[in-house]
Amino acid sequence: MSRLAVITRGGHDHSVKGHAMRRENERDEYLTRVEEFICQRRLSPLFLSPKEWAVAQGWKDDEIPLVVVFQGIEKAERSLPSDGGEFSKRRLTLSYCNR
Repeated sequence: MSRLAVITRGGHDHSVKGHAMRRENERDEYLTRVEEFICQRRLSPLFLSPKEWAVAQGWKDDEIPLVVVFQGIEKAERSLPSDGGEFSKRRLTLSYCNR
């Protein structure tokens, strides 16, 4: 039996490939949750830019919990100038939050 194809009786994939797939799914869920949260805060259905994806990926790589990320985004939102209303919220980017 190949070392990469190790499935236990319980049906769990303990192979290197299975582990990599689980890590990729966790990363995708983390990034999706960040994207959904920031879009709600911006009041905009716009998605993350490639630069913002890189910022969020860095947070994931640094193992920053989502609750901390969300708190940081909210704190950054509160620090935006209040002169523009909805326009100010659109200026809320992950790069701004990362400062």
